[in-house]
Amino acid sequence: VEQMAIDWLTGNFYFVDDVDDRLFVCDKKGDTCIILLDVELYNPKSIALDPTSG
Repeated sequence: VEQMAIDWLTGNFYFVDDVDDRLFVCDKKGDTCIILLDVELYNPKSIALDPTSG
């Protein structure tokens, strides 16, 4: 995990994996995680959220 951010409205957390070049989201308990993006993502280093915009 290179970077992680928490959505303060939902409690979900997002993180980037710079080894496999993927973006994940997990529920606030960490029980369920899905890959949001794994195409055309090259060497991700940071993540920013804007929960009020969706």
